[in-house]
Amino acid sequence: MPRNRSLSHRARVRAACAVSLSVLVAVVGCGKSGGNVVRDGAAKFDKVPTASTAAPPTTLPDAKNKPCQPAVGVTKAKGKPVVNMPARPPSKLVVKDLKVGTGPAAKLGDTIKVNYIGISCSTGKQFDSSYDRGQPVEFPLQAGGLIKGWVEGIPGMKVGGQRQLTIPPSLGYGAQGNQGIAPNETLVFVIDLVSTTPASQTTTTGASSTTPATSTSTAPSTTAGGSGSTTTTAATSTTGG
Repeated sequence: MPRNRSLSHRARVRAACAVSLSVLVAVVGCGKSGGNVVRDGAAKFDKVPTASTAAPPTTLPDAKNKPCQPAVGVTKAKGKPVVNMPARPPSKLVVKDLKVGTGPAAKLGDTIKVNYIGISCSTGKQFDSSYDRGQPVEFPLQAGGLIKGWVEGIPGMKVGGQRQLTIPPSLGYGAQGNQGIAPNETLVFVIDLVSTTPASQTTTTGASSTTPATSTSTAPSTTAGGSGSTTTTAATSTTGG
């Protein structure tokens, strides 16, 4: 009888351990799920050209004083525009409306949604494109989050419009460059403004895309910047392709 009671006790201990293990696995599983949610949420900030205090390193050669090259090897995607590169990198921000929209104009502090493509001037190579990812990105249009070329070049753009920004290094990623972008690189963006929401109507802010705008972004971040000057031109034709 004592032996039977001992076996019964062991069985109860094993059963209790099994239940505890199941609970532990469930808790750990929930923790991993929550972690994935957080990481996925953070990834939504990864494909916007942002300002950052810690730019990833680059091994690309310095682009200072190099002429601009035609856009080459750019893949096609739905709605993706053809980018006409300038002949030489400008010293000031150049804003050119390829198509003037008919909707409300974007203002600093608004949350905007855009599609865009970015080309490095010295190589003519694409370094980022939301068109390739198949969805626009959404983010607050405000200083301290974006590169200064976007902060200065997007306001005033109307929904439905398409604008080309040619951004000097001082308003982009500066002399340190970034991962995928050379030091002192001039950047050319073509941007389609999908929507804009005034800050007073926005309850949450952030960027949404399959990637921002952090260190994993192919549109890198920088500490460089300056107030700069802006040259604005307008055109009625689109560059769509």
